[in-house]
Amino acid sequence: MQEARAAIQGHKQAVLARLPPPRIEVSKTISNQRDMQVRTAGRKNVIALCTFDVAQSVLYLMRASLGITAAVRDCQESKISATGQAGQMLCSVDVSGLITSFAWATASISLTVARCPVGGNLDAMCSFDIAAAVGVVAGIATSGSSFKLTCGGLAKTAFDLGRRLEGNETATAGPLAPSAGTAV
Repeated sequence: MQEARAAIQGHKQAVLARLPPPRIEVSKTISNQRDMQVRTAGRKNVIALCTFDVAQSVLYLMRASLGITAAVRDCQESKISATGQAGQMLCSVDVSGLITSFAWATASISLTVARCPVGGNLDAMCSFDIAAAVGVVAGIATSGSSFKLTCGGLAKTAFDLGRRLEGNETATAGPLAPSAGTAV
């Protein structure tokens, strides 16, 4: 039995002696590490862009809510008839600006959907392209509507640049105050 063990042991040593030493490709290992570092840094950049896209979406939605307020205020029939062409142009600026804000909010949300998941989303990039095109066209309409207001003399008749509150009123007292049932 001992002889058999010795023979097996000798065979193992002979086989191990014939095997070549393992080759470690240092350059390939270093290359893989560099690739991983680049991918990790790239993903961190994408996460940062994703964060900015979310913030920009919120800002454009806030801008749209202010645009709704301005359009409600400036597009009233009584105000338009009192100010004439200037009132129409001001209403046009508000409405096209509102469309611009919603288009850019949509574009920012699309970028968020496109960039945030690993691997991205090509359909969301298509949505971004369409929303950006709508935003640009609406922005041109906003600028076109405001040319005569800002570059001509119509701005003085369209809106008063003075105080928004009358006398000693504050936002908590007077016509701008919240109604009795709302919290301040």
